[in-house]
Amino acid sequence: MGMHMIFQVRGGIMQPVNCAVPQLIKEKQRPRPRSGGALRLAPLRSAAARLLVATLLCAAMTAALVFPALAQQAALPNGASSLQETYQDWRLSCAVRDNARACTILQDQSQQNGQRLLAVELGLRSDGAVATLLLPFGILFDPGIAPQIDDQPPLSALRVRTCLPTGCVAVFPIDTETLRKLRTGSVLRLKVTTAAQTALTFSVSLRGLAAAIDRLVALGGS
Repeated sequence: MGMHMIFQVRGGIMQPVNCAVPQLIKEKQRPRPRSGGALRLAPLRSAAARLLVATLLCAAMTAALVFPALAQQAALPNGASSLQETYQDWRLSCAVRDNARACTILQDQSQQNGQRLLAVELGLRSDGAVATLLLPFGILFDPGIAPQIDDQPPLSALRVRTCLPTGCVAVFPIDTETLRKLRTGSVLRLKVTTAAQTALTFSVSLRGLAAAIDRLVALGGS
């Protein structure tokens, strides 16, 4: 018997499924002469046909089992292709792209004229989280950005990675302990130095962050 292995997802675990295709033409068949000396080839054609049908059924079984499982993993609640939820000062945004689900937590701050002042985007990972900060132009790179949760000691300074037309970008790696403090804190202060050598602090509200993180975990984390 020739064995073709396929897999299906059960309970979030990939499991093998047997798809046995009989090797119907295992040995060379001897042609038997008909009356008049003609060769009888019908059994060979029938065996080949049965093998082809069995192989196609195996392929169909693979598609039926595997692809719906992948789609189910990527799907959002109620089969939605995108999701937007608000948790006080934070927003949870999810989308399905290329059969993969991507979710993030973000907060935007704008000036009265509607121009964006600050943006924070947070995503979870196995050892905590990582936040991407988008800050306005006019800050000095060398001093970096000093994050501080409430009145606790400041964390290690962050470096500005690059500047885009929308602002300057810094990455904030967050370990498990810092994530716990963010969940229970009130405000994250981002202290910078401007080009005019003056100190400037951006305040990021932490209201609703814990609930948004819990929802993100419930949706699968990413």
